[in-house]
Amino acid sequence: MVSLTFSKSIVDRLKKNMATALKLSNICLYRLTQALLWFSECMGIKEIARLMGVCEKTIINWLKTFMHKGVGWLIGQHYQGRGRKSKLTKDQKNILVEIDKERPRRLWISLWNMNTAMIGRAYLFKI
Repeated sequence: MVSLTFSKSIVDRLKKNMATALKLSNICLYRLTQALLWFSECMGIKEIARLMGVCEKTIINWLKTFMHKGVGWLIGQHYQGRGRKSKLTKDQKNILVEIDKERPRRLWISLWNMNTAMIGRAYLFKI
């Protein structure tokens, strides 16, 4: 069996990342950092997986990625996007704003339960 230990400087950087994760409310970064810190404290992979609510393979993958990419990999976890990209183009959004200025109440009540295709149809027929 191979043992893996983290240097004090790595542990310190992990603790800084943990503080950053808490400050930014970044749950993904927090979980990754916490798992790595627990591993540095000689906690077993099975126990970490149980506490994190993931399978052991996930913890192993996190460790492999951390060993390959280093602390820079964790820093990259700060800047993930927020959800899926908009399906409407800027022009479509601008047109909806113009329609909204003309008939605000009627449009938004009808758009409340509409998907993108339905909004496009509303635009074409100028409801």
